Amino acid sequence: VYGFDETLDTESENPKVQQVCLPVFGIKDGDNAFLAIIEDSAALAAIQANSAGPYSSYNEVFSSYSVHAYQNVSIGNMENASKLIGIQETAYSGDIRLRYAFLDSAEADYSGMAAYYRQYLTEKEGLQPLEAADSVPLNLELLGSVDKLKSMIGIKYQGMESLTTVEQTIEILEQLQQQDIGRINLKYTGWMNGGIRQELPTSVSVEHAVGGEKGMEALRDYAVQAGVTLYPAVNFLTTPADSKGFNVFRMAAMQVDQKDAKAYYYNMVTRMGEDYDSILSPAVLDRVIEKFNAAYEKWNISNLCLNDMGSVLYADYTKDNPIDRETAVNILRSLQTELLSGYDSLMVNGGFSYMMPCADVALNVPFSDSSYDMMDEPIPFFQMVFHGYVAYSGSPLNLSYDFETDLLRVIEYGGAPYFQLMAADGSAIKNTEYSYL
Repeated sequence: VYGFDETLDTESENPKVQQVCLPVFGIKDGDNAFLAIIEDSAALAAIQANSAGPYSSYNEVFSSYSVHAYQNVSIGNMENASKLIGIQETAYSGDIRLRYAFLDSAEADYSGMAAYYRQYLTEKEGLQPLEAADSVPLNLELLGSVDKLKSMIGIKYQGMESLTTVEQTIEILEQLQQQDIGRINLKYTGWMNGGIRQELPTSVSVEHAVGGEKGMEALRDYAVQAGVTLYPAVNFLTTPADSKGFNVFRMAAMQVDQKDAKAYYYNMVTRMGEDYDSILSPAVLDRVIEKFNAAYEKWNISNLCLNDMGSVLYADYTKDNPIDRETAVNILRSLQTELLSGYDSLMVNGGFSYMMPCADVALNVPFSDSSYDMMDEPIPFFQMVFHGYVAYSGSPLNLSYDFETDLLRVIEYGGAPYFQLMAADGSAIKNTEYSYL
């Protein structure tokens, strides 16, 4: 549930499967069914299912829990290193609690389960319906800038490369509105503090490559005038290790072996980590967000995109003060109330359930299953729960291998079309670490 624990040693890329965003499971037999909601310890849970076979005459589904985090630990020098299993010293000491809802008759199917869970989120988590509208929004992401190795008179240096300036952003928005596309949710990525690979957001510095402070003010004013909902994107959970204001000894999360935790950038061929950012401990997020809010306030922009909180969940296994994934979820929930409630609207990248009550827009939520052998058909359970409560989208349609099929699926699942674009030619990121964009 909530993806792999990437705080642990993940130098080799984990298998690419759809993340389990909702801590629920259920089963149906005739006119009877049950839905189980993992209320406590969901972040430590795995959901397992088996078909009837030689070991059981019944189909079964259940949850299991990792109360001790563990990882491979290398002992010795690199040439003769041996691998051992390192185990977290302190076990999870919180509650493991599930709520079972027994359904019958017309409610005993996945539609009834989705309705029950939606009602549960409304009553327990404060999920609120969106205001009624007469059209579906366009969720649009524009890539602002990246850092890139450049050369001048034979001297190489690291500089910023513009992908979509503020001026180009306004031109794109004007062209869309001329085509009668009125409702636009704009995610602007890579606009501050080092571009897409953003540095620690305890301060806000708009990149000159996208237009600087005056450009950002112009984009804000245009968005208000044109009725575009602007969501500047910010990463709070990771940062380059050399970021200004970042202290790896005081702010970084630790692995079980007490090495600082790393969020890797993987080679698409070897699937091995080639570069990395440091992972912030959940214990320091309140201070980071508080400083960001103070710096962001001057822009008078009332919306924000949380670019990483809904798609990845980190822990901190520091021996003196460990924070397991379940505690990290509770920290993120409290941040929504204490530090993020002042925004008019929030966009979330990813679909983890604990972030949905604060989100109006969610991008890159699952629109398919993981195609395991035991699965027959995918069920749009996430969409059935949140339709009318969150404007959700799957992955960008322009990056799809099968545009027509994925567009039809967006329509079928009641989603909003989502495109990720940049004004620059693709050669601007060729042979860089951003060639995946």
